[in-house]
Amino acid sequence: MRIPFVCMLLSSVFLFAACSPRQLSTRSPESLVRALYASQLTGRGPFREPGGKGDFFTPDLSALIAREAETEPGLVGRLDFDPLFDSQDPDARHLVVEPIKMAADGQRAEVRAVFEDGGARTVVRFELRRGEDGWRISDIHGPRSGSLVRLLGGK
Repeated sequence: MRIPFVCMLLSSVFLFAACSPRQLSTRSPESLVRALYASQLTGRGPFREPGGKGDFFTPDLSALIAREAETEPGLVGRLDFDPLFDSQDPDARHLVVEPIKMAADGQRAEVRAVFEDGGARTVVRFELRRGEDGWRISDIHGPRSGSLVRLLGGK
């Protein structure tokens, strides 16, 4: 049943609604990832709408996502799934976002999102970098899709 998951997500949305992604990005890497999930699940996330990529992603990843969104009408691009869930039809439950590690210099971090999708445990890993505007996601690694940067034609 999706009801408990939806209730949890809506409470997360209300929690993060008081702060913009830009404000959250200065707090912690996991706060930014939580805000990204909350934004995506309300239907207004950066993978669903043209704006707001810079609030969550590094300039390089933002450019790759924007370029992918320019796929000609009627054609399917490389990004034919939701990278936050590594699924075309996510049915995630029990979402937990937690830190994995912080680089010694404090400028790079890894965070993971763990959830149940279709009865299977799924782990999506996020690489983040701290810049002038705070934390930004530089890559997303799904268990099936691998690196989003590689998929979209980056490094």
